[in-house]
Amino acid sequence: PLELEACLTSLRQELDQAVMSAAVKMQLRRRHEVLAKRFAQAQKEAANARANALIAAASLKLEGVGEQGWAVVEVEAADAKVLKSVLQALGKAAPGKAIMLVSAAEGKASCLTLAPKDCKVKANEWLSAALAAGGGRGGGKADSAQGQLPDASKLQEVKAKAEEYAKELLA
Repeated sequence: PLELEACLTSLRQELDQAVMSAAVKMQLRRRHEVLAKRFAQAQKEAANARANALIAAASLKLEGVGEQGWAVVEVEAADAKVLKSVLQALGKAAPGKAIMLVSAAEGKASCLTLAPKDCKVKANEWLSAALAAGGGRGGGKADSAQGQLPDASKLQEVKAKAEEYAKELLA
């Protein structure tokens, strides 16, 4: 996808600089615009399919924790926007559960938390305690928070701390 995007950009620049009749240039620009729109639509559909696959995988992991009031769920690498949509879907699937979603990509890790209003676990405190175990930082509110870990190799330590913290509060 990145190669195609670069190719489309390069083609547009070459088209803008080309010396040709205005009518031909306009026709070529229209064709280029159609291709660029198709590419953007294909990218959007691929992103939605990836998000849906991540939601399905995370939902299965969430079901595996049973009736406990919390879950720490790790998903494949994804950008923050996708992770947020996965977390929202998990929150709807398990409305009474405190959920921490973690994902590693490009040497860094992202953590997002969601906690129901009537839960003993506060999302921002849970996140801060977990990220501190790996040197990460984050923030948010009692019902949702997010943060990053600069070194993804410490993700397992963060997950262990998150589980320990939730067990202590919800035991």
